This record gives sequence, structure tokens and C-alpha cells, in this order.
Amino acid sequence: MTRTLKFKLAALVAFVTLVILGSYYFLAKNSANSAIVDFNEQSSVIISDVLLDDDEVFDDVLAKGKNIDVTTAFDYLTKTHSDHIFVVIDETNQIMTNFSTNGYQAAGTVTSSGVRFKIEDVSGSTSIVSINNSGQFLTLKNKTRINVLWFPVALLERRALLDSFKQRIQNEFVITLSVLSLLAVALSWFGARLFLRPLNTLSHGFERLVAGDLDYRISSHSTDELGTITRRFNHLADWLNALNKQYKQLSADLAHELRTPINGMQSRIEAMQDGIVPTDENSLSQLLNALERIKKLIDDINLLSLTDAKQLHVEMQPITVSSFLREREDMLNQLLAHRLTLNLANNITVQADPHRLEQVLTNLVSNAAKYADKNEAVELFSRTKGSFIEIGIKDKGQGIPADQQAAAFERFYRQDASRSDKQSVGLGLAICQQLALLMQGKMRINHQYTEGLEIYIQLPVNA
Repeated sequence: MTRTLKFKLAALVAFVTLVILGSYYFLAKNSANSAIVDFNEQSSVIISDVLLDDDEVFDDVLAKGKNIDVTTAFDYLTKTHSDHIFVVIDETNQIMTNFSTNGYQAAGTVTSSGVRFKIEDVSGSTSIVSINNSGQFLTLKNKTRINVLWFPVALLERRALLDSFKQRIQNEFVITLSVLSLLAVALSWFGARLFLRPLNTLSHGFERLVAGDLDYRISSHSTDELGTITRRFNHLADWLNALNKQYKQLSADLAHELRTPINGMQSRIEAMQDGIVPTDENSLSQLLNALERIKKLIDDINLLSLTDAKQLHVEMQPITVSSFLREREDMLNQLLAHRLTLNLANNITVQADPHRLEQVLTNLVSNAAKYADKNEAVELFSRTKGSFIEIGIKDKGQGIPADQQAAAFERFYRQDASRSDKQSVGLGLAICQQLALLMQGKMRINHQYTEGLEIYIQLPVNA
């Protein structure tokens, strides 16, 4: 299955999210469980103490309270049960409490349902405590009626313990969040490093190409977009390497092709100056031929450069092939010393540029004139084959070896690599191929023809 970069990024995000959420759940669960267990253990002790003390306090209030005044009863109760908070409310709603002796500051207000206190502990934390009228109403000396309410100090401590529990949860949440944030940064850094590694490799590869190392390639077995970019980098490097070799070969071939006629011209002119060679029509004709060869080479190179730059335009129009070839029969026959024969299919029309098609045929016939058997006729043919129209020549002669036919349309191709061939520069077939491509066609060689060379331009019927 092809793994895209989008899939990998989504998988990385999902993985990081899963790890963070899973870690948060695990840490938060353990932290909360630990805090709840501690809170419950301490709270259970406090509640047990409360249940044990309430009955005793109730008995003492009933037994002692009716025979003493308010202040004495309050002092007795607060000293006897110092672990309780007592609230005494007289008939005028005056409140007496022992919050301060237990380390609390409290301000109370009598309400219809009881009394409400705003309590502040030594740490400055405040809380609101409401006490309903479930206390004991007593009548003391002088028929003074009071309401006595009480609760263990442990209940306030339980509230403080609850506040501590909340603070602990908050602190552990902050710690957990910090740890998970660091984990997220680490995973993100690792993921970024993982994804940037092939990009760094590509960057290094481009640096090697810029430095001139055109043989450098990047190995990659990835099937995602980065793998595709890597393979295209290798294709680019192959193309640049081939282009560089072609440039070097072009420079060498140009130097050779220009040097040969120029050296010949220089030698003949010097010989003419020294009187060794007469300055006659024959000598001037040889100089003119050398100049013509140089001019043709320059024209061919200019034509190829225009096709490379896509600046050579063609004017496509319908051409009746048989009429087109018959009109040029005499001109082409002169190149072959009247050895041209025609084998034309009738009623064939093709879209092409007349001037460029004539240029292709002229090059093909010129090659046949140089390399075909001088005693054999050269056939100019046209035919239909499937959805294509084929126009070319067939000769008998040395032909092109099968192992060189693929390179026959390359620039400066010569069958003889030693450059012993003085008849051709090696640009004719390359020009034919470029012109064929401009007309949406292609040059082809019949590999099955072994008596010489059958070469033709193949154009689509509906070009």
C-alpha cells in the first residue's frame, strides 16, 4: 500500500495525541486515586471522632447547663471539650463562640434558620459555615434562655483537609501538564527530525550537483511524496549528466568540424601566397566549398538551437502526399544522380509544414546519396500504417548496424567513431528528428530491413 506523506503526518499527530492523552489519563488517575485514598483515610478518622464525641457533649450540656449562668456554662463547655466549637446565642441574639481559642477568626450572623459564620484560618483561607437550629435550648438562672450549638473542631479541619486535597489535585495537574508538555515537545522534535531527514538528504544532493558532482544519486525505497521527489532528483541528475556529456561532446565535435575546413583553407591560402598553388578558379572553388561546409554546419546548429528553445514555428496545413512528392521529384533526383524511384500511395493527405517536410526529405536523400550503393536505385515511398502516414526512403548499401540505430538520431552521430567519415557532420538525422517532433511525428528506422537502410518520418493521420 502506498503511504503518502499526508498519511504519515496524520499517523504522527495521532500517535503523539494518543501518547499524551494516555499518559495524562494514567498520571491523573494514579494521582487522583492516591489523593482520594489519603483524604478518605484522614476523613474517616475525623468522622469517627465526631460520632464518638457528640453524645458526651449533649449529656454535659443537659447536666450542667441549667444550674449555671451563661458565661460559666460557656467557659465550662469550652474547657471541658476543647476539641469542639461552641456557639451560644442568648435571647438578644448575642453570639458567644470559642473560634479564636482554636486558631480561627470568625464573624457570625443570626439568621432565621440558624447562624452563619465567615471563618478565616491561620493561613488566611476563608470559608462560610452555616449552622441550623438543631442545638439545645436551655433555661439558666434568672430564667435566661439560651440556644447552645456545637460541632467538633475536626469538621473545620476536614474542610481544611478538603481544601488541601483540592490544592494537591491542582498542583499535580500542573506537574502532569508540564511533564506532558515536555513529552509533546520531545515527540514533536523527534517527528520533525524524522520527516526532515530526507529533505536534508535532498538538500545535500543538490549541493553536490551544484558543486559539479553529476554522478551523485540518492538511494530511496520510500513510496510517499518524498520518495517521488527523490526519484525525480535522480532523474534530474541523470538528465544533467547526459546534458553535460553531450555538451562536452558537442564542444569537441564543433572544434573538430570547424578546425578541419579552416585548417584546409588556411593551408591553401598560404600556399597560394607562396606561389605553390596557383590562384585560379579551381583553388577558389575549393575555398568556397570549405566555406559552404562551415556555413551549413552553422545553419544546422542554429536550427537545432531554435528547436531546443522552442522558437522554431511550423505552419501546419493539409498536404496531398503524392502530389507533394512528385513536385519535388526532380530536385531530389538530382541529389541521387537520377537513381530515384517512386512508390507512392494515392489519396493520402496529411497535416504538415511543407517547408519542414521538404527539409526532412532532402536530408534523407542526401544521406542516401552519400552512403547507399551507387549502382542501386533509391526508393522514395509513402504509405499508410494504422493511424499513421509514413514517408521515407529505402536504399541498398551499408545501412546502420542494429546496435547503433537507437543512437542514429543523436547529434554528431557517426557510424565510424574514428571520424574517418569526411562526408557528414552528423547533424542531418538529428535535425530530421527535431522537425518531425515539431510536426507531431517521429523519425523511425525499419529494423527488419537488412539490405540497406529504410528510414522514414511517421506522421499521425489527424495531426
